[in-house]
Amino acid sequence: MKKVSLISQVAVVSSGIFLCLAILQGLSHAADIAYKFEIVDMPLHIMFLGEPREDIVRLTDIDNKGRMAGNDFAGDGFFVGIRHKAHEIRCPSDQTDNDSTTASAINNAGQVVGSCTDGGFIRDRDRKITILNFPGADGTVALGINDLGHVVGQYWGTGQGLQRFHGFVWK
Repeated sequence: MKKVSLISQVAVVSSGIFLCLAILQGLSHAADIAYKFEIVDMPLHIMFLGEPREDIVRLTDIDNKGRMAGNDFAGDGFFVGIRHKAHEIRCPSDQTDNDSTTASAINNAGQVVGSCTDGGFIRDRDRKITILNFPGADGTVALGINDLGHVVGQYWGTGQGLQRFHGFVWK
């Protein structure tokens, strides 16, 4: 085991609040293991605003089987299978270059969540998309999903003209 040391400072500000700043220095048992980075560039050949473009999928999440979720520069979402083949995810109303379907997360069942023009969404393994709109909200985004299929996200607005953000869990 490597030596671990802790350096800290305590300061008292005028209101009597204690602030503690700590820095952990040293190495743990696993620190001798080198991290391995794998370059995963999946080239895309797409049309955007009538022009051909070259791009790659920008990855946002990975499950325990190695399947990934990600997006391209235009905000189009992708499900990336084990063999690194990208499949575009598109919500029903997102059919033009000005629309975007973004993928935020994937769980170990292969369900992907994200956002599109219609609101938040969950895409199942069979590629079926269910739109998630918080009742009465001006907008909804899905940001994460666990292995039980529970989705977390945000919604905003309540019809009162206030653009307040709130969190939700969808089960």
